[in-house]
Amino acid sequence: MTFKISLQEDELSQILKENVNEQMIEVLSSPKSLPYFRDFLASVYCVESLCFYEEVTKYMSMEEHNQSPVEHKTKRILFRAAKYLVDKYILPNSPFEIDIDTKLRESIGKSIDRPTKSTFNVALAKVLSDINRNLFEKFKDSEFCSEMLKFTRNDQLGIIGKSEREKKYREGEISINTKRDGTQLNFRQFRGNSREANTVVSSLLTTLLELIKVHITSKKELDIDLCAGSVSFRKFTLKTSELQKVYISEMEENERLSFFLNLYHLLLLHMTLLHGPPRNKQVYYTTLKYIVGGLQFTLDDIRYGILKS
Repeated sequence: MTFKISLQEDELSQILKENVNEQMIEVLSSPKSLPYFRDFLASVYCVESLCFYEEVTKYMSMEEHNQSPVEHKTKRILFRAAKYLVDKYILPNSPFEIDIDTKLRESIGKSIDRPTKSTFNVALAKVLSDINRNLFEKFKDSEFCSEMLKFTRNDQLGIIGKSEREKKYREGEISINTKRDGTQLNFRQFRGNSREANTVVSSLLTTLLELIKVHITSKKELDIDLCAGSVSFRKFTLKTSELQKVYISEMEENERLSFFLNLYHLLLLHMTLLHGPPRNKQVYYTTLKYIVGGLQFTLDDIRYGILKS
């Protein structure tokens, strides 16, 4: 199998166009779809190829490529960036060694003394071609793609209908609330019987707190963007739909207070991850909501209608 490489004004677009089909380009270019593809590649022990693509993309977009090559500072910056990629992906037994032949490894290694925007083009074309040929069809038939379709509803990928799983999705086996207006956070319709109300909300809150804990940086700060963009957070969002069918009308007083205290904190954390810290409390506290037991609850509804009533 051959792969193509040609030097054009937009080199990355040309590499993608010549070595990857349109469906895969859509996945690679979508921030919503890419995490699912990354998780799939990790499951088949090939995530280093995607990491290489992402880091070479950043390397090719460096402003220093457009500056005068005679400047010592510019050459030093480009050399460090190129050496980093070689040490991480190109050298034999490197931490994220990609699958390229020995001759290409040696060629890239010798070229980093005078790195250019095109230094890694051939290796990138090879890696993308291999993913497209060997793995993308498997991704389309995987659970990762099925999960992706539930959240993105991206028919433009041309993936839906390629497998029985996606066919069922299109026929409505997995339905979506068509009245979603962006304010209901547990928007997906829940099918089946719900567990006991306090069990559901406690489980969801524990899951979300564990997810937040994983995304605390070394500086003891929460990386909100990384957390909210993770597949785990999207799976959590799907699970919140169970709140739609919990029974809350016949609760004892203590059970009721416990449930709504947990629900208040769950809703507050959920909306903060989605929209960031509240800038407009009117929107946060009176608009964003969960559907619980068939009823709508905003933070103000819970705070003033239940906890302080």
